[in-house]
Amino acid sequence: MADAHGVLAACEALGVSRATFYRERKTKGPSGQRPTPKRALSEEERNAVMAVCHSEEFVDRPPATIQATLADRGVYLCSTRMGDDTVWSASATTTPVHGVALNRAYS
Repeated sequence: MADAHGVLAACEALGVSRATFYRERKTKGPSGQRPTPKRALSEEERNAVMAVCHSEEFVDRPPATIQATLADRGVYLCSTRMGDDTVWSASATTTPVHGVALNRAYS
């Protein structure tokens, strides 16, 4: 109706405001699941990063410090940014990461 008679006339005929018309016409965001980025860590690589982060030596250290220590030893697992993303996405669970439980219920 809006295409044939115009938005104002259609809104008046339906008894709705133009703001409501345009708000409802907007898309609600992408549907479905987001595609996996091409550079994302494989499950095997992600598990290796998490194993190092949860090891006794590194459990209380931030990812940048872990990467620097491993670099001194000649070991490269992933970029600092990728490590941060991996650790923080894993912390969405109730498992403590780096010695800190992030999903606490505060009162």
